[in-house]
Amino acid sequence: MSIVITYLLVSAVFIVLRRREPEMHRPLRVGGRSAAGGIAVGVAAVITTACLLALYVPGMPAMLDVQPYVILGLWWLLGVVFLVRVPGGVAPGADAEERLLERLAERRSSAS
Repeated sequence: MSIVITYLLVSAVFIVLRRREPEMHRPLRVGGRSAAGGIAVGVAAVITTACLLALYVPGMPAMLDVQPYVILGLWWLLGVVFLVRVPGGVAPGADAEERLLERLAERRSSAS
């Protein structure tokens, strides 16, 4: 189930990046040269993975017992803990990763 949720999130981020960063370097062009083609592929991916996720709903063929849902919840809680530790205020752009790493280095140097 976590893998399907990850596929869903990747599909959503695909659409978001197509809209926010249209000039980003992409080694693989999905959907042709037009932006609409890429968005259409992204929307189809979101719909498909949402349908796959629906298979895990109780009463469906891939229904899970309670224990996997507990484990899933604990993994997501751990993910939220790590997400909260990421510094905010880094705007998107070509050098966003470098700025994030600089901000992390500043945080580490001020903590020690």
